[in-house]
Amino acid sequence: MADPSRQLPEQLQKLVDALRSISLREIIDMLSKVAVVLVGGCYVVGLLIVNLHLRQYGFSNLNFLQVDYVMAGAVWLFFIGLIVGLALYILSRLASIGEALQAGSYRLVVARTLASLVFMIIASTIVLYALILLSDHVISILSVRMLTILAVLILNVSGVLLFGAAVGELVLGHALMPKKGFAKIGDYFRAFVYVGLFLAVLSLYSAYVFPSFSPAFGGGKTKSAEFIVKSESISTFAGMGIPVDPDTRRSIAVQVVFEGSDFFLIAFLLAYERPSGLSRFGWTRV
Repeated sequence: MADPSRQLPEQLQKLVDALRSISLREIIDMLSKVAVVLVGGCYVVGLLIVNLHLRQYGFSNLNFLQVDYVMAGAVWLFFIGLIVGLALYILSRLASIGEALQAGSYRLVVARTLASLVFMIIASTIVLYALILLSDHVISILSVRMLTILAVLILNVSGVLLFGAAVGELVLGHALMPKKGFAKIGDYFRAFVYVGLFLAVLSLYSAYVFPSFSPAFGGGKTKSAEFIVKSESISTFAGMGIPVDPDTRRSIAVQVVFEGSDFFLIAFLLAYERPSGLSRFGWTRV
């Protein structure tokens, strides 16, 4: 029986030899394909996130030339990658500590445990600081909102795993083990459920995480703005419930929910009140 300790260096040498045999042109071609897949994935996920966020206003934007979709998807992918990487690191460290325990080297156990704790603290700090930075320092570390965002991000990781299972089952499963009849229908239905769960956790991200991030970083946080209105449009704005100063032609401060290529989706407090005395919150497209 071959020694496993010798098999590993041999496998590594084969891998090194295989990498050396690849030309620079092939590496560039491979990297370009990976980049296209990543950008395309970010675009599709970003389109879903933005439109799931806008659905609460009864609005959708299917302008396929919206660059913000790529930004929104890239931010989502960034946090998913951080959490997955941290989870894989924890699993690898636990396996390493378990090997040291089996070998009876308690000093090594202590050293690996301390090193793992330090790395986990640093990685967790990076995740938390990134969340605070993307929210324009509005979210604090010890807050319910931060815990909610972290919980939703973890749920999104599980959603990615379910989506991967659906793709693997449909693409790889049927290619390796062809099925017929009801067994095939069952696989399609299970994949459909997995994709539905993925969209469900993605909608949680669009509702609780995406609105917390600054638009400068591809987020959906509303921003306060005043419009300078043309003289002939003052009455139009007034008819929508947005008062405009006739002298300066400046509107009252409104909240910009979404900025399209040729329009703004804004939210504002209407001039009249409900019987309860609470101002009614409305939105419009300008």
